[in-house]
Amino acid sequence: MCTAKSRNPEFGDFSDSQYIQILKETGLIVQFDRAILEAAMKTMSTWTQRKTVVLHLDSDQLLDPTFTGYFADLLKEHKLTGHDFVFSFDTLHRSDNAQLMENSLDELIRMGVRIASEGFSGDISNFGLGKKLRNTYLILGKNWVKDIAFDDSSYELLVNLVRLADCMNLRVILHGVEHAEQVKCLMEFKRLLVKGDIVGSAKRAV
Repeated sequence: MCTAKSRNPEFGDFSDSQYIQILKETGLIVQFDRAILEAAMKTMSTWTQRKTVVLHLDSDQLLDPTFTGYFADLLKEHKLTGHDFVFSFDTLHRSDNAQLMENSLDELIRMGVRIASEGFSGDISNFGLGKKLRNTYLILGKNWVKDIAFDDSSYELLVNLVRLADCMNLRVILHGVEHAEQVKCLMEFKRLLVKGDIVGSAKRAV
């Protein structure tokens, strides 16, 4: 989750995580996510070189029966394909309509979208709703990388997490890589993608 802060003249500073929580509580998160998706597609349609974009969406999108059709229409409008996107979900909670969520995931995958889980807190054992895992990426936040350059236990923990993800055929995207010492520690990981101030957008660690 983002930790940047925004300033409101009436309420003062508040973090992005607080902002997202307010959107969830007010029921505006679906509209917010769709506005971000539309803005991303509009920008992508101007690029001369095709790139993959990773977007976080709230799992409530999957409970909206109109979402996949809406997404397909946007792709057609902007001359893009599902293969241009990785959608990440921090959690796919059990719901009264788990079948709809499952069907939405299947339809996105049929369109070529790759699915990511943001950390093990999202309970990736249930990510596929009891079926074979659908996600192809595991996103780990900066807490997993910040101490690896000087703390052996932190480094070993990351090694084991990456091995676990590899056994599940998940590609790892590691956020928060900010120092050359961290990059040096990550050089042995051949399938790891890193993102942070030191590299900009997600790139191979080697």
